[in-house]
Amino acid sequence: MISVEEAKQLLLENVGILSAITVEVADASGYALEENIIAPTDSPPFSQSAMDGFAVCLPEPFDATEAVKFMIIGETKAGDSPTEALLPGTAVRIFTGAPIPENTYCVVMQEKTTTINNKVEIALSALHKASNIRLKACEITKGTRAANKGMPINPAMCGFLSTLGITHTQVARKPFISVLTTGNELKKPGAVLAPGQIYESNSFALQSAIKQCGYHTLTIDTVADEESELMDKARKMLNESDVLILSGGISVGKYDLVAGVLQNLGVKKIFYKIAQKPGKPLYFGKQGEKLVFALPGNPAAALVCFYEYVLPALHKMSGHTRIGLRSIRLPLSKDFLVKGDRALFLKAVVEGEMVGITEGQESNILMSFAVADALVYIPAGERIISKGGMVEVHLLPT
Repeated sequence: MISVEEAKQLLLENVGILSAITVEVADASGYALEENIIAPTDSPPFSQSAMDGFAVCLPEPFDATEAVKFMIIGETKAGDSPTEALLPGTAVRIFTGAPIPENTYCVVMQEKTTTINNKVEIALSALHKASNIRLKACEITKGTRAANKGMPINPAMCGFLSTLGITHTQVARKPFISVLTTGNELKKPGAVLAPGQIYESNSFALQSAIKQCGYHTLTIDTVADEESELMDKARKMLNESDVLILSGGISVGKYDLVAGVLQNLGVKKIFYKIAQKPGKPLYFGKQGEKLVFALPGNPAAALVCFYEYVLPALHKMSGHTRIGLRSIRLPLSKDFLVKGDRALFLKAVVEGEMVGITEGQESNILMSFAVADALVYIPAGERIISKGGMVEVHLLPT
């Protein structure tokens, strides 16, 4: 049995990045860049107005004490070609996004102006050099680094790349994922339960977690504890997928068949069993470059193992440099007594600037997981944590 830290190190050492693909920027959100982006143009490409108002050129000589009057010589709006240079004492009516005329001292928002006939009067206090002007290349200069390889692409990044005129970009391919839950006792929700049977929930929880994290399942299925059927379904899923996630059947009972089946399918075991609670009987292996995770059958344990081990693997496979759940440190909202000697992942709720550990920490309980927005990680060896003690908090996706 290995430690959490050893398991996570082995995990990342054995996960590679999938091949790069080219996608349209409009469809790139959720992927990670597989190339550095160099700005092909300045942004903005010209100096432009940040307000509706007047672009003005101070008169010469300039000796006003309270207000200045400017002759209005024209109008320019977004999409127009730049107007001719302003002469001293003149102004143009200008709208947000319009190009700034040469010799502009500043842009004054229309609310601070008074227009009479073809002149505009502006208080001296409203005239501030270069105010309300977005200077050419103030966001980024042509030829400089706009984004780094490995950065996750979000909607803002899609918009930013589009402002640079970029239509396509290279990203790391996302893995194809299959989920197989095992157990004679499992029935699909909606079916009539016979004595000794329970409703299957892990495939629904895992599928939802995979989707929430920006990935998609290729195949989802359930199989009884029958070796040949388990072998057939696992083989088919491995052939089709980059990642196979199994749930249940990975302990040491008579009907825990998963480890043996995976060995017969040529899966190389990287580790099995971690000194943690929940999720001790976690299995991670590889068939070539394909990844196999066998998660515990208890629902809360399966989800913890997904977030703490499977998700980092998915991130690395798809080229992300920000891997796994975001981690912060917060003080505990009340005393907590640690039982046992294993590392713990505890369902928790962030309460303002503190974190509270929920009731119902058993590995079979999902109800407390449903209200949790974080996992508190307690390393092995820490036994009593007092209120206000700082703990490591892994923030769950929302």
